[in-house]
Amino acid sequence: MTEKEARQFINLDQFDSIEEAVEELVFPIKSFLLTSPILKKTFLSKLKKLALISEACEAIKGESTKNNEKIKPIFIPQKEILSTFMAYEQAISKHYLAVSSTNEPREIMVSCEQLLHTHATYVAFWNECQLTTTSGMLLSKPLDRMVFYSELKNLHVKNIRTIAEIIKSESELSHDFKIEVERIRQSMT
Repeated sequence: MTEKEARQFINLDQFDSIEEAVEELVFPIKSFLLTSPILKKTFLSKLKKLALISEACEAIKGESTKNNEKIKPIFIPQKEILSTFMAYEQAISKHYLAVSSTNEPREIMVSCEQLLHTHATYVAFWNECQLTTTSGMLLSKPLDRMVFYSELKNLHVKNIRTIAEIIKSESELSHDFKIEVERIRQSMT
């Protein structure tokens, strides 16, 4: 991207500084990332947009902000579902905090890539849990984390603590729990 194309792409002429122009472009992306359910396809499209914004910034500033930071695994699934859920929630909270605390497109991209990696690891944990649910699921509906946490706590009290035990006890599971598990499983497709 040339400097002229970059200036047009971020509408630099309408702002007092490049930072203001970038903030105008980045804010709706950050808002989406912080409020929408984690769905691989939509997150990847936002990462592409951030890459273009970052490329435009590099063309205007004449410096490279490329970051070759490797994904640091901060989430490792446990055997028990409740402890896995709590570790997952802690990990994604750190990623969300990193996204919300910057306007630098490259930093947001790195945080989102890490968030997607963490979420993919969590989804892989649930993938063998194929429960019977009705079709026509709404993936765009956000997961109610507190309701899901309550369900997991109730299962824990009933001594249903692993994926294998969930599968064996499918008849005892609520319909909403089954839908949430399926929503998790489908989020990375």
